Amino acid sequence: MTLDLERELSDTRLAPGERAELVYGRALQGGAVAARFSVVVFPDAFYTAFYETLLRQGAGRGEAEIRAALDETRRSSFTVFESIIRPRSAR
Repeated sequence: MTLDLERELSDTRLAPGERAELVYGRALQGGAVAARFSVVVFPDAFYTAFYETLLRQGAGRGEAEIRAALDETRRSSFTVFESIIRPRSAR
């Protein structure tokens, strides 16, 4: 959502039971022998952007509380999937 809640920018959610498959087609570079893939969820991304904007515009007397709330939103991310893939030739 935009910060003024006027429009949705994107919706990346999957419906229940829906799957997403991502294909990585590049060769590993720089002597790498594996690639790490992670799915990280940022459930408070909207609020992080909202609080950052409030602070940039001047939060006034509520600045301390907004900074505390911003700090909480920045700590709310979590990893739901992580995998290390080694190409067949590196095994």
